[in-house]
Amino acid sequence: MRKALLIFFVCLNTFFCRSQEQEKFNITGGIGIPELINLGGRFQFNQTELGFSVGTFPEKDEDIISLQANLLYHFAGASSLSPRRPWYLRGGLTYSRSETEFELGKYFFLDLRIGRDFNFSEKFGIQIDLGGLYIISENIKEKKPQENYWFWDIDLEYNIIPIIGITFFYRI
Repeated sequence: MRKALLIFFVCLNTFFCRSQEQEKFNITGGIGIPELINLGGRFQFNQTELGFSVGTFPEKDEDIISLQANLLYHFAGASSLSPRRPWYLRGGLTYSRSETEFELGKYFFLDLRIGRDFNFSEKFGIQIDLGGLYIISENIKEKKPQENYWFWDIDLEYNIIPIIGITFFYRI
């Protein structure tokens, strides 16, 4: 996990330095499914954003990390604080890894959402979006047998799951 966070911060620094050449760059942070509690960045090109994030969730007996790449297209509405339209479609690809003493799980997800920007100033705002997540692949390896199962450990019959996310952004 430390190695992944180090890689994230090196990438963030690299993108931050290169963002001076770009039209806009946004630093992001938020919470949601499947991105967990996350930090990231997005390049903005007119009404399109290309982004990345690294997330985790503080759990005592589980090590969880989420890596996400996403594309947003702002298509409708107007804001007095930003030339970027507030309504958007967002698609993303996520790799998630979770490890406990009993199992190691690796997942790939594809998600599609609709959302809206709420600008608090010319630089700062929040995005709220919802949609669906499709499980592309799931690989779970049992490390040792588990005697009693936690009551939330449920295998879903469906590969599509409803999702929601809240993201704070700061424009550089």
